[in-house]
Amino acid sequence: MEDRDHTIQCFERHIAEVKQIVPQERLLVYEVPEGWQPLCDFLNVPVPTDKPFPNKNSTGKGFKKVRQLILEGKE
Repeated sequence: MEDRDHTIQCFERHIAEVKQIVPQERLLVYEVPEGWQPLCDFLNVPVPTDKPFPNKNSTGKGFKKVRQLILEGKE
């Protein structure tokens, strides 16, 4: 993760590969700031009205997983 440009290239390459492999009707390209609506629409479920959208990773697990995937890509 020290090489920001390399990290971004790995991320963008992964996104491109997923978009090529997954059929469009089964793929949701989603960004967390979009909140519940696009996610619930895609899953065909109602938007929760009693829960705020969880938009924080308090444990850092997501960062650790991304780092692990990037390091695996360097091998």
